[in-house]
Amino acid sequence: MPNLTFGAPVVKSLRAHTDAVLDCHLMVEHPETYIEPFAEAGANILTIHVEATDHLERHVSAIARAA
Repeated sequence: MPNLTFGAPVVKSLRAHTDAVLDCHLMVEHPETYIEPFAEAGANILTIHVEATDHLERHVSAIARAA
């Protein structure tokens, strides 16, 4: 189980009640695992750490496509 404070289900629940910008900071290992679920849940901004992946450019592109 990942060490997430708020997971994608919480973001999805919040999205149903607000049009506020939801800025999700994915400070986890293997952030690519979470890009799609958080984007689909309604996150407006996704941030990942450069040291969390060997493929930063690939994952930044995935975030841009999910937007």
